Amino acid sequence: MVQVVNRSIIAASGSYQVSVPIEWARQHRLKGGEIVTLVVNDVIVVLPPHPLDKNRITRALDDAKTMAVVAQNDISPKRPDIAEDI
Repeated sequence: MVQVVNRSIIAASGSYQVSVPIEWARQHRLKGGEIVTLVVNDVIVVLPPHPLDKNRITRALDDAKTMAVVAQNDISPKRPDIAEDI
């Protein structure tokens, strides 16, 4: 599943919080309060608490490169205008 979503950064308890899409959390069987690993550089990667095989991680990171370019440059295909019946 590939998603590009916008989220607000929320100030809370002396740090910042960003929500993850519910579909992603459900796909990885996560519940509120569980600990995930963040890998932080110029981008943040959220890793679920259970191990992922190396091929799956490689594919996900390759997809993330493409998604970041699309999201930052808004080069995704535009939705066509829909003609309304008169």
